[in-house]
Amino acid sequence: TEMLEELQHQTVTDFLKNFQESAARLAEKYHAALNEFSAEKIVAIFGVPHVHENDFVSAVQFAFDLQDCLKSAAGQYWRRASRRQAARAVVLR
Repeated sequence: TEMLEELQHQTVTDFLKNFQESAARLAEKYHAALNEFSAEKIVAIFGVPHVHENDFVSAVQFAFDLQDCLKSAAGQYWRRASRRQAARAVVLR
């Protein structure tokens, strides 16, 4: 959030739009539903409406891929901010 406060409004809007689209594509790839997306967090739900045998594995892979996606997408924006941000993922069962 602090990084976003340092950037211009349109830059933040563009970044969040692009990242949300990337997150949605990843969620679809892993048969998940994006339940919540904000500048602070993303909540993806697995096993709804259909449970898959590998939902837990998919959730972990989604988390890793999402972190990679964030690093890649945010690279150009982070160069404009004075601080780098870390991405954290939590998988609950």
